[in-house]
Amino acid sequence: MNKKTTIAVIVILAIAGAWLVLRFIIGGDEDTWICDNGVWVEHGVPSAPKPTDLCPGGEVEQILNSPSVQLEELTPLSRITISITESGEINYEGLNTLDQEVETSSTTVTQEEYAGLVNLISSSGFYELEGEYKDESLVDGNTYTIVVTTEDEIEIVSCYGECPEGFTAIREKIEELYIGGIIDTGV
Repeated sequence: MNKKTTIAVIVILAIAGAWLVLRFIIGGDEDTWICDNGVWVEHGVPSAPKPTDLCPGGEVEQILNSPSVQLEELTPLSRITISITESGEINYEGLNTLDQEVETSSTTVTQEEYAGLVNLISSSGFYELEGEYKDESLVDGNTYTIVVTTEDEIEIVSCYGECPEGFTAIREKIEELYIGGIIDTGV
C-alpha cells in the first residue's frame, strides 16, 4: 500500500471508531420496553422492570377478559377480603373476630388502574410462585392469600410471615387501589 492509501484507511477507521463511541455515549438505551398493540414487549434486554401502567396507545378494551383478583388477609383479630373484578369494581369485607362484626364497602377504579394491577401480576412472576410460603417459627402472624381467577384457571398463592417480593408488590397495589383503608389489627 502506498502512503496515501494507508492514511485514508486510518482516517476511515478513526471516523468509524469515533462514530461508534459517540453512538454508545449519546445514543440512549436501545434495550427497553416498547408498546406493541397495547402490550409491553421486551426490546433487547431491558434493565428496567416491565412497566405496570397501561401501554401508551393501547386500548382499554384489551384488558377485557382479564383476571379477577382477590386478596384475603387473616390476622389474629380479623379477616379482610378485597375483591377486584375486571370491570374495576372493588368489594371489601372485614370481619372482626372478637365481636363477629362485619363491615362491607365497595368502590371502583379506572380501567387504567385495573390494567396496572393486571400488568403487575404478569410482570411480577406471580404465576411462577409456589402455592404456599410459611414461616414455621412465627406465632400469631398474618396470613395473606392472593387468588387470581381467569377463564381457564385459578392461581392461589398464600404466605404466612415473610412473603416473596412479587407477592408483596401485588398485595400493596391491591391495598392502594382500595382507598377505603385497611387496619391490620381489626376492621
